Amino acid sequence: MKTLYLVRHAEAVSRKEDIPDFERTLVPRGVKQARRASQNLKNVNGHAGLLISSPAPRALETAHVFARRLGYPIQRIILQNKLYDLQDSSEALSLLRSTDDSHEVIALFGHDPLFSDLLARLVPGVHGTMPKAGVAGVQWPVERWAEVDAGTARLIYFDASVNKAGRAKLRKEARRQLVRDIETRLEPILETLGLSSGGATARCIRPVTRALARTLLKSAGKHGFFQRQAAQRMLTRSAGETDDT
Repeated sequence: MKTLYLVRHAEAVSRKEDIPDFERTLVPRGVKQARRASQNLKNVNGHAGLLISSPAPRALETAHVFARRLGYPIQRIILQNKLYDLQDSSEALSLLRSTDDSHEVIALFGHDPLFSDLLARLVPGVHGTMPKAGVAGVQWPVERWAEVDAGTARLIYFDASVNKAGRAKLRKEARRQLVRDIETRLEPILETLGLSSGGATARCIRPVTRALARTLLKSAGKHGFFQRQAAQRMLTRSAGETDDT
């Protein structure tokens, strides 16, 4: 099994500033984004595998944040100029195929539009743009990197949690659904007890199911639940889209 994580650099100095694009660095907000994203990844994937970064400071600084969080020696981060220079995702795929097979997990740190294009090339039906500090995890059931191919990867992880409002919305939706699921499973028990699932019983049970849902999601959130949900939502959304071109 081979696993790839694509990590787009976090928020950097604006392009409007009078500095060369290559020299743009992370802003304080970007450092916070990278810290949050790296912690989320650590919760799911405790080991780092191999970290390869674009040499551009904004990508390398993002890689440094991830390395520190994952316990990966910064001096072992491999700099790959092509992650800054490439425009064609097919060339990025060729680069991936040349990876040493001793590495089961690879994390690439780089830029858009390359990473969004590469993700769309690897996973059937996935479209859209990776946000800054976004992390996408894909997997192939193969033994050699030379065997990975376009359109054959499975999206297993997607973290676009930079937006606070978006995170709150996802958690609220998940909590509502979990409350409904818990109460549905309680109905046979209530019937056995000769109790109705509505009225006074519902008013008694609802605070308990809400509290249970919050507790369960808090624990699940530490183990990548919301990132897996985001990956599933992305695939479902893409499957429901039609191509008008």
